[in-house]
This record gives sequence, structure tokens and C-alpha cells, in this order.
Amino acid sequence: MRFKIGEKDILISILRENFRLGNIKSLNKISINSNITKKDDIFIAIKGQNTDGHLFINDAINNGAKIIISSKKVSVPQNISLIITKSTKSFIINLAKLYRQKFEIDMIAITGTNGKTTTKELLFEIMNNKFNSFKNKGNYNSTIGLPLSLFGITKNIEYGIIEIGASKVGEIDILSKLVNPVIGLITNISTAHLDTFKSFDNIIKTKLELFNNIKKNGHAVKNFDDINIRNSKSLLTDVSYGYNCNADYKAKCELENNTYKITINDNQFIIKNNSYSVVANFIAVYVIAKLNGISNKIIQKSINSFIMPQSRGEMIKVNNATLIDDSYNANFQSMKLGIEWISNLPGYNKKIAVLGEMKELGDLAIGQHKSIGGIISSSKINYILCFGEQTKHIINNISNEKIFKFYFKSKYDLISYLKSIISKGDLIYLKGSRSNELETIIKDLK
Repeated sequence: MRFKIGEKDILISILRENFRLGNIKSLNKISINSNITKKDDIFIAIKGQNTDGHLFINDAINNGAKIIISSKKVSVPQNISLIITKSTKSFIINLAKLYRQKFEIDMIAITGTNGKTTTKELLFEIMNNKFNSFKNKGNYNSTIGLPLSLFGITKNIEYGIIEIGASKVGEIDILSKLVNPVIGLITNISTAHLDTFKSFDNIIKTKLELFNNIKKNGHAVKNFDDINIRNSKSLLTDVSYGYNCNADYKAKCELENNTYKITINDNQFIIKNNSYSVVANFIAVYVIAKLNGISNKIIQKSINSFIMPQSRGEMIKVNNATLIDDSYNANFQSMKLGIEWISNLPGYNKKIAVLGEMKELGDLAIGQHKSIGGIISSSKINYILCFGEQTKHIINNISNEKIFKFYFKSKYDLISYLKSIISKGDLIYLKGSRSNELETIIKDLK
């Protein structure tokens, strides 16, 4: 990955003042991949699970790196600046904090188990229609990707919409302190990454860390449909919302002719052909937009122009059928919502769900796959095609004899069968964790 530097003069000043790099006159970008490093880049050597960036420092220098950040003692040519640090991952966060502090920007931080990216992208679409706004791109929401993304901030930015992810206890605390938001939103809290979090209580604790790091006089935007968020405490001005509860902003949703009508405190909005993630999280987006003075007209205009992020409910036409690519990732809650969503979508010949495994569920894996089978049993889906060892539990727990269910040992066999049953007007839904790589099915269908 290679990251843009929005204000190079500011970063140069920080490097001069804090790291005695007085000879730095120009910078290009920040790179953590030696293969794509270019002239005048900063190269940061990171030790990961599969490789160690320190092994490629010479490659980065040969490709033009001007500054090397290393946690190991290394020799570099005299014309190359070198910073030795105890941890390059901590260095990234600390440097990003120094850079972030140079800008008076109102930051909006979004975390949660599901819907973070869709919520961030839709909110950015709305906010950017009125204010010069910034967002961290794609899924750069980790303790490496998020701080590196912040270097893209420029002087003309008024608002930042930042997605924060976590796979370990304490990471949201670290990142939300870095972002220093004026508004914090937790979309929901459910089971995910249990292999690293170890318990659901740890997940709850970690997500709620965001509310502890919002600026004074800021707002904690709370999803009252989620009991763990509803019962949380903060020292801020809470703003509540929900579909199924009494809240400051209460919504109802109706589906008519493939169009969602969402009413929030007597304000109605139309959402056509969009993902369950948009419908589930739109009210939170609306609340934040209203806190920042955005008109209903701009909000509706932004909904109309919004394009779903890739593989997160994206609708694609394939051989006269409609394919919904929701394959970016999966946990129990997101798969449940996805199944219920497509089950209720009208106007299709038959509905085919292609499901992969839900990973990182720890001891809950078998039980939650079985539960998905039970949910499918009461759905209006016609075919269930599964891939991945754990999905056998889905298949074995589907009790509805009207649903055709198949388990495939190979993706090739699944694709061959899928091609044989697709007809005009069908709906195909892809959902599974990243490691299933279900998105590759789309290429074979086209």
C-alpha cells in the first residue's frame, strides 16, 4: 500500500522538528510495500504475520525511498534518512497524531460490527454535498491503515468521516484517541473476531471505547435497537435513534414494489434497490446529517446518487439475472439480515443464495451456522448453495423441504451447478467471509 500526503510542507515540518531530519526538502508518498515504492517516498518497514518489511529495505531504497523507518538497526546510504524506532506500528500512529493535530477539522467516527463502510460512504456522500469532506478509503480502518489514511487530509477539509475497525481489545481506544471525533457512532454490536476477542463481553467493551474518546460538547449517537449500546453510559450529549424503540429519532420502514419508504419523525425518504445495510443504518446517517445542518433535500439527493461499495450489497446484472454481491465479509448478524432482506425482495423468478462460511466465530461457529439454517427454513429462498466445511451445518439444519439445498466441496462444482439453474429474472445472492473469495464466482458467470 502507498498513501498520499495531503500537505507535504506540514509533514516535512513535523519530521524536521521531531526527528531532526533537517535535510528533507521534498516528499512524495508513504509506502509500506517496497515493490510499489517510488522516488522521494517514506518507506515504513512493518513486520507482519507472513512477511517482514525490514527484509525489503534495500529494495525500497533502490526504488527511490528517501526516508526509511525501521525497528531494527540497518545500514543505509548517506543520502538516505533513517529513523530507528522501537515499533514501526506505534511510530505510524504517533506520526499521524502529530499530523492530525495540525488541522482544525470536525471528525465523525464510525465503528460497529456490521455496516461501518456502507454507513461511512453514505454519510460522506451526504456531507460532501455541503462541506469539503474527507474519508478513509475502502477498508483502511485498522491500526495501520487508518493512521496512514489520515495523512491524506488537506487544509481545505472541513469534516472527516472516519471508519474505525478492531480485531483486538483496546484498538478502538487507540484509534478514536487519534481521530479525536466530535461525533461518535456505533452501528451495532454482535459476534465477530471471537478468535481474537475471546468473548462477546470483550467485543462490547472494545466497541464502547469510542464513546469515551469523543470531544467535550460532542455527541454519542446511539442505536437504541441494540441493547448493549442502549445501556451504555457516556459523559456526552447522547442522541438516540431506532426502528423498534422509543428514541429521539424514531423510524419506520415500509417496502413497496422494491422501494423502501423510511419515515423518521414525520420526514419521509425513498430508497430504491439498495442493500439491507443502507436501510438498517440510514437513520444513523440521517441523525448525523441533521446534527450538522444538512437539509432533507440534500439527504434525498445523496441517496439517489449513492452507489453501494464493492461487494457490500452491490447489484450486478448477470445473464438476464440480478446478482447481489455481498461477499466482502460475513458474521451471524450480517448473514441473518442479508437472508431476511433477499427473502422479502419482490419481483424475482426464483431466489438463489450462495453462502460461504462465517469465519472467526470461535466456539460459536457450529451453533451459529446451524442457526442460519433455521432462519433459512422460514425464508422465501428457493435454492441454497453452500461452500466451506462449516456450511454443512447450515445445510443440515434447513428443515423446509421446499428449499433445494446443496453442499459443494469445490467452488468449481458450485459454479457449474449455479450456471445450470440460472434463468431470466432470477436473483442470486453471494454472502460469506473474505477467505471464501465468493466474488470470484461473478467472473465465471459473466
